[in-house]
Amino acid sequence: MKAEFLRHTSSSKLILIFAGWSTKPQFYSDICRKGWDVLVVYDYTEPEFTHELLAGYDTVWLFAWSLGVFAADITLSDSEVAAAIAVNGTPDPVSDEYGIPDNIFKATAENLSRQNLIKFRKRMAGSSKVFKEKFNDDFSDETVGHLQEELFRIYDLAKSEEKSRKGLNWNRAFISLDDRIFPAANMKTAWAKRNVPVSILDSADHYVDLAAMVDTLLPDPEIVGKKFAEANSSTYDKYAFAQHKIASRLMERLLSLNPESGKKILEVGCGSGFLSKKLGEALSPAEAHFVDLAIPGIFGIAPEEKYISGDAEEWIKECEEKYDLIVSASTVQWFSDLRLFLKNCSKTLRSDGILAFSTFLPGNLEELDTLRPSPLLYHPAETLRRWLDEDFKDIEISAERIKLEFGTSRDAMMHLKYTGVAGSSPSSGINPLSLRNLKTLTYLPLYVVCRKK
Repeated sequence: MKAEFLRHTSSSKLILIFAGWSTKPQFYSDICRKGWDVLVVYDYTEPEFTHELLAGYDTVWLFAWSLGVFAADITLSDSEVAAAIAVNGTPDPVSDEYGIPDNIFKATAENLSRQNLIKFRKRMAGSSKVFKEKFNDDFSDETVGHLQEELFRIYDLAKSEEKSRKGLNWNRAFISLDDRIFPAANMKTAWAKRNVPVSILDSADHYVDLAAMVDTLLPDPEIVGKKFAEANSSTYDKYAFAQHKIASRLMERLLSLNPESGKKILEVGCGSGFLSKKLGEALSPAEAHFVDLAIPGIFGIAPEEKYISGDAEEWIKECEEKYDLIVSASTVQWFSDLRLFLKNCSKTLRSDGILAFSTFLPGNLEELDTLRPSPLLYHPAETLRRWLDEDFKDIEISAERIKLEFGTSRDAMMHLKYTGVAGSSPSSGINPLSLRNLKTLTYLPLYVVCRKK
């Protein structure tokens, strides 16, 4: 495999692209996120990957497209990536049931020529406009020969790996409804076998704009902060029915561990202060610190208070304070690397200190999943428990289902607007017209309380 950095700074975060067949790094040059490096892996003629390229990165988000899904699946380990996103591909690329049918894949490789390559790339592009902008390259006979060799190599690898390979724990797969390269039905079957959540794209194109997907799927702290700053006005508490209920439930679970009063606490994502005030009433902390992208005001729950405005994920990496309690309600689902955040929480807690937080399960706000292009990534309970087992004890994880009923679709839209939960991209990607019949929203909160070992 070959690899090339499109952006290489001193960042600790990396967007890792496993490219589609016959595309070079420049094909992905429009992928850019402030504070993140970008590395493209391509040309799968040789299966070896230089894993040292990932050294030094705390957080890696993988986006794999087409045959890049298979290449990533046989190459990377779960410990190397914080999130793995598959787009119009499967871990079984040569399969009558799970990928491209065997005879079609083999015939494509055997009959590859400059003319056939152009036809294939037109099918990948979908529209003539996208073909002219992205796919209309002039390949030499030598390059076509190399691409043919690559297809044969992938074919052989797929056949030899299909029974022995464990593969990545993919977070989500995106499937174009009428993909002309990988049959959509086969992709659905493949990902169902892996129990991977699927988002269906209403498109016949194999090609998907990965830059747009990165923008909508990878949480952007600046945009999240702006949306919640707008939401945390006097209207927030009026519409935050579910958020208040979740905070109260989290408080109940926290108190079940009998935390001591008069201690030093940290709240991550304090928002309008609903949970903060409950913490003050129940625990009378001696010192309380709050970190949030947007701090709305002074809460006055402890004799000594400190307010930090910024990205909690980045802040806690450098934090030298020690706390008896870290608590967070309905916040950590916005983090780009929850596993790393939990690890940093353990370093910041005193021995036997308590961590209590709520997040959401896959399927949260399911009513929106067919309307927005890129739902947030939620981790299943078993994944969180596996991460927590490394540093915590007395782990208690519980789930709930909160279904909100609205009198009108406008009420539902106001809830989304004033609580800031619809998405983290510049636009949520939701067409307002598609919300005309929206009168219910289903939250699936997950509550976690535990003690540091």
